[in-house]
Amino acid sequence: MQAYEIYQKMSNDVYILKNGGMLTDISGLHGEIWILEKTYSANQNTGVENIYTVDGYFGVIYQNDKTGEIVVVNGGTDVTALSEVSHNGIENNEMIKSLVSQQYNSARQIMQDALSLAAKHSGTVSSTGDSLGGALSQMQAVEFGVHSVTFNYQTFLGGALLK
Repeated sequence: MQAYEIYQKMSNDVYILKNGGMLTDISGLHGEIWILEKTYSANQNTGVENIYTVDGYFGVIYQNDKTGEIVVVNGGTDVTALSEVSHNGIENNEMIKSLVSQQYNSARQIMQDALSLAAKHSGTVSSTGDSLGGALSQMQAVEFGVHSVTFNYQTFLGGALLK
């Protein structure tokens, strides 16, 4: 497992993608490179393979060039975009009411893709995210049994989210 600083950098960088920018590989703490493998977003110009999403989900798969470890990064709510706050506010309310978030379907798909990639390269998989992305990461951890590091999250517990 990586130090939380790498997870935090990844969780912050996914907002670049959410805002229409392009992500790049990330240098690790021990000379390793985290290779950007795939994105899931409504942004068509990500520079790598992108799975187009219409549900507001933004996510990224990174792979460590030395260890083969894979990290799924789930995007959170961008409070600078009022329309997104409104949309993700609806998402959060749905989850609080114990309904499955519309975005979790995309989060489930990115995790399945990451697990398939890990099986090909003998790597482990973990997830991370901030805010709504942290809640999605916790849901992935419960469903798929992966390690999750979250920031500024809502707690997922027994099918409900508690603030």
